[in-house]
Amino acid sequence: MEAALEALRLNAEFGVEMPHGGLPKSVELDWMRRLRDAESTLCAARHISLFSYLGQPSFPALNNGAKPPRDAQLAQAIQDVLAYYEQHGITVECPNSVPDRAFYRYLTEELIWEPVPELRLDGISHHFVYEGFQPNDAFDVEHTVAEFFDMLFGGYFAMLESVFYVPSGELVDHPSRVALIDRLCDFAESFDLLVLHDFDMEAIDFPSAEEAVLRGQLHFTGFPNLGQAGIDFRGGVCFRMHLDRYGYWAIEELEMPGVCALEEDGSSTIP
Repeated sequence: MEAALEALRLNAEFGVEMPHGGLPKSVELDWMRRLRDAESTLCAARHISLFSYLGQPSFPALNNGAKPPRDAQLAQAIQDVLAYYEQHGITVECPNSVPDRAFYRYLTEELIWEPVPELRLDGISHHFVYEGFQPNDAFDVEHTVAEFFDMLFGGYFAMLESVFYVPSGELVDHPSRVALIDRLCDFAESFDLLVLHDFDMEAIDFPSAEEAVLRGQLHFTGFPNLGQAGIDFRGGVCFRMHLDRYGYWAIEELEMPGVCALEEDGSSTIP
């Protein structure tokens, strides 16, 4: 109970998401307390630009400068900049495909002016994600759907609720969402094995800045008993997504073969 309360404090005060089951119970509480002390120290420290933190480095600019990197040299130039950052405890992640010129400009002209704590602590690094500066909503929507399929077809049913949208309060405050997750779990647990064969995304639409609808075609097989013939499921799939308060594209409604079917003509009841 005490460890759970400490995890809630970390999340509320610093936005730290603690992984479940990542540490032995005997050291978990002590580790979280040390982490909270480190976060408190960093928050109280004076902040300076990453440019100053790194020792005011000089990188060839794309738009001016004496000798900007040529396109053929950009991949190596990016690796050199990332290696220099890592030497100073700065890691940068780019989860989706970005043109080299755009990523190099981000590293050397945008990220370089971000504020970081001046204080340096052993074992503490600063982590940046390109997408936090240049959001890619379509990529994020696809990523959530991929997570959903990994959980459903990988047998991680207990994690399904993490990809569903909860507008306020707790999941239990939204009976329709709970019913949908229960239906998904009941369906998956009625088979010894579910095998995903193919998912072909057809389109992603954004009715508003906080809404998205992904449509595609899905093919999978459920095996009620291993060693016996399976049941084939094919057809359209539709996800209605909502951008939550943390900037995560979560599932609000879905229709898929075997669970929540589309209309006979292939159309969706989701707007």
